Amino acid sequence: MSDADSIETLERAFASTCAEVDATAPDQLTLPTPCSEWDVRALVNHIIGGASWYADAVLDGVTQPIDEPDDDYVGAGDYCAAYTDEIRRALDAYRAPGALETTIAYVGRSLPGATVMRLCALDTFVHGWDLARALGRSTDLDPELADLLRGRMAHRVPEAFRGTGPDALYRPAADVPTDATAADRLAAALGRDVT
Repeated sequence: MSDADSIETLERAFASTCAEVDATAPDQLTLPTPCSEWDVRALVNHIIGGASWYADAVLDGVTQPIDEPDDDYVGAGDYCAAYTDEIRRALDAYRAPGALETTIAYVGRSLPGATVMRLCALDTFVHGWDLARALGRSTDLDPELADLLRGRMAHRVPEAFRGTGPDALYRPAADVPTDATAADRLAAALGRDVT
């Protein structure tokens, strides 16, 4: 995968999830989500905080502990604008000269910036799926991108990142119905219940 292709993939993942954040009305913030520990408010907050976290990862060369609470982006006002700002910051960080070649201390592993950027795209897109599901919207999100992420990334998630505990980044792969969308198949590969 070329660097340009990777940046485009990240841009598309952010665009897909940004559309779901933009569609989130204030009166939907208390709805439950596929992430049982979060309601929509917490999920939107985590999505915005995730863009910030991945930007900081490449800027600082290290990720902060994953379980640290996010800032309150939702309560601070316009969460759509806050997400747009963090997306811009993350894209600028990954476009910077040398960003994709730098080594980042990522959740206890040393990974190249290009790999962390791909994980950002995967994480971002799947949280957009979580939000679409919570809002009762279509989960047929960018099928081409969903297939690309599933083919290139989902099966490469280290088993150390999977588990059933509260600190696991991803759950074990789940079953997929025959009529599942491409994004549903990706979500299932990362442990979401898509039935």
